[in-house]
Amino acid sequence: MNTRLKRPAFLSPVTMRRALQARLLSVDARARLIRKVTVERLGGFEDRSHKLRYHLWLRMSDHTIKRVVIRGTIEVQDETRRQAYEIMKFLWLHGFDRGPFQIPRPITFFRRWKLLLYQEAPGKSALDFLARRHQTEKIMALSGQWLAELHRHSPRTIRLAYNHRGRQHYWRAVLGLLTKEYEPDFILLRRGIQRIKHFEDRLARGRGRVLVHHDFHPGNIILSGQTLRVIDFSESRLSHPLIDIASFMIQLEMLLGRHVPQSIIKRWQHSFFRAYQGRTRKRLSLQGSSAQEIFNLMRFRLAFQAFVGAYVAGQKDSFWRREILQSPLL
Repeated sequence: MNTRLKRPAFLSPVTMRRALQARLLSVDARARLIRKVTVERLGGFEDRSHKLRYHLWLRMSDHTIKRVVIRGTIEVQDETRRQAYEIMKFLWLHGFDRGPFQIPRPITFFRRWKLLLYQEAPGKSALDFLARRHQTEKIMALSGQWLAELHRHSPRTIRLAYNHRGRQHYWRAVLGLLTKEYEPDFILLRRGIQRIKHFEDRLARGRGRVLVHHDFHPGNIILSGQTLRVIDFSESRLSHPLIDIASFMIQLEMLLGRHVPQSIIKRWQHSFFRAYQGRTRKRLSLQGSSAQEIFNLMRFRLAFQAFVGAYVAGQKDSFWRREILQSPLL
């Protein structure tokens, strides 16, 4: 299967101007573009995805000039971004457009170009604040409360399918990449991936499903004053709420464990979970075999993704390889 992306035609300034003029959901319906749309490429053009930033200058009805920044993402698996747009649109219409718990404003999804557009979230990454140990308690409290608000929803009005085809292709490509270098480990890695697929499918069909982000961590959280926004809904689906809680707690350790003492990370995890429990009617426990299964699943899944990233970067014998080979899933 050819999964490379061609250089997208929508980079034409004229095309982009017309598209945004027609579809931009401005707070002022009479706002008009007054300059040429400029495009900034983020991270270059990769084989599987493009990430771009569009800069627009609008003249509002009161004649003031407003600069708006729109993010654009494209992926080979068009279903992933279309579904992300549907989820963002649902959340925007159900309270995440105002108050302390928000998401970026969804603009539109262009199926022709597999392009998702949304307004860039103002503020700084929560990861930056935590690395400097600044506003940590506020971030833990708002993150737990934001997640509790998300888990109130279990929408049946939008199609939330797990992208089996895209995920299977991804795992096959990863295993194909690793077989030559890690032949002795290949069977174990394949077994772990099969366990991930089986367990995630079971959770997606189980009781008590809610809308989960599925990649909830400080790097996907933007803080601006008293407002917390969460980005990147490409993995979102209906599943067990502990998926998000485990993702956040584990990635606190993965992303910050080498710079922040474990005692502080444990305190942050406790504050986060306490804030979540304080805002939800769900009585979730982090103890018991079911919770431990979910935490083992997410730890293996996240370590495996980090391992692949390290491998691609040329780190052949990484910490993450040792981490996944010690997983109970194997």
